[in-house]
Amino acid sequence: MEQNMKQIDIQEIINDTMKEFDEYEEYEDCEGKGAGISLSFESINSINNIDLKKLSWLYIYNNEITNIDNIDFKDLTDIDLSNNKIENIDNVNFKNIEWVRLDNNRIKNINNVDFNNIKTLYLSGNLISNIDKVDFKNIDSLHLYNNNIENINGKNLIKLKYLELTGNPLFNSSLDILETLKEKGIEVIYEQNTQKNFIEKLIDKIS
Repeated sequence: MEQNMKQIDIQEIINDTMKEFDEYEEYEDCEGKGAGISLSFESINSINNIDLKKLSWLYIYNNEITNIDNIDFKDLTDIDLSNNKIENIDNVNFKNIEWVRLDNNRIKNINNVDFNNIKTLYLSGNLISNIDKVDFKNIDSLHLYNNNIENINGKNLIKLKYLELTGNPLFNSSLDILETLKEKGIEVIYEQNTQKNFIEKLIDKIS
């Protein structure tokens, strides 16, 4: 019952948002990005079956969402689903999205995800261990702080402008690659993983 009520509430908010935006063209304009909604700390556990058409941005962070498979995000350009409980994004269509926050979830694998149009991607605070097969060709800013990444090959990272990998247990060979990326003009942020970071991450995923 709670899940259905949350869905109804969200849809009503979206409908009201679009009505206001159509009438005044300034409702929740988010620096000229169009109409959108922001809902945090609402215990929302699902956004399935929600009609997101005509919304330009969607911020539903700090909630209880676990699954975003097969949701139609095609009209969105910005999406913030950080601090939820999402585990899998393999079937998510990010076709037109340019700015994505999925940090502090429970995502393990991103090798099969198409990030083709994304410019800024936040995936910090997840459980990602491998990024070698991911195509980051259009991404300018990539945030992977506090994951489980040990190896990087560098070939899929050379077009970045900004890369953050602090809090990952990188091998020495990967540290050498980071130095090469710096020489190519990429701003690389990395500090060695600490026991405190590891414990905090483990507690976050269990809770």
